Amino acid sequence: MKIAVHNLLSCGGCDPVFFLEESPEFFRQAEVIFWNKVKDETLKVFRKIPDQGIEIGFLCGAVKSPEHEEVVRLFRRKCRTVVAVGACALWGGIPGLLWIRKEGPRPLSSLVVPDLSIPGCPPEGSTWTVYLQGLLSGRPPGPSEEPVCQECPRDRHPFRLSDFKRFPETEPESRGCYLSLGVFCAGAVTQKGCGARCLRAGYPCLGCYGPPAGLTARGERLLSAMVSALVPQKATEALKNWRDPAGSLYRFDLATHPLVRKGKCGRSD
Repeated sequence: MKIAVHNLLSCGGCDPVFFLEESPEFFRQAEVIFWNKVKDETLKVFRKIPDQGIEIGFLCGAVKSPEHEEVVRLFRRKCRTVVAVGACALWGGIPGLLWIRKEGPRPLSSLVVPDLSIPGCPPEGSTWTVYLQGLLSGRPPGPSEEPVCQECPRDRHPFRLSDFKRFPETEPESRGCYLSLGVFCAGAVTQKGCGARCLRAGYPCLGCYGPPAGLTARGERLLSAMVSALVPQKATEALKNWRDPAGSLYRFDLATHPLVRKGKCGRSD
């Protein structure tokens, strides 16, 4: 089985998932034809590969430059199956926050339609295994319909808020739901599958696995839940003092927000 791997605009953290101990079965069957970070090869070499000559192409990272666009289109042409790996490839990721000040990167879907999308920043080893096994068996999984809250060990109960807080302002020993502490935790609007790794380590969910299946406007839904919990007399002050709204609501998917993306990208399949 011939595969190709390319990293576009990202921190480079998704590439190492290919070396995780959870995926030896896959790589026993794989022959790496092209990998821009591992093999000293250029796009000139990749262009010579026959169309559809590679079984699976893995693309990590977001699209920012003309060279990135060429790579994505080449992968679509040269690979029978294109797999988008990680939050940057799927939704623009952390680099997508550039859109707050200037034109930022785009997800792969702005140019081509991936055959499979593996979420995460980076994907957990267990997620990697499930998606690869599904790919090889011809039954690739899609997004879960359930949120990270289903995997979260923290205590949930009704609550009211008087203000919003950042994570460092909370009590370390508290075991309550982060929303009840006034912290913007994205677990309720993020698909499960990561095992609530951040929450089990004592940190709120940032949302890197993306929305559950069928959920739209997840940033607005999270904001609505938090604002509706505010004591009316404190709402104006809480919103005025709220820091980093974009990072709280759209840390990994700002590049896909319709107000940001409107008229900015065209897709060719």
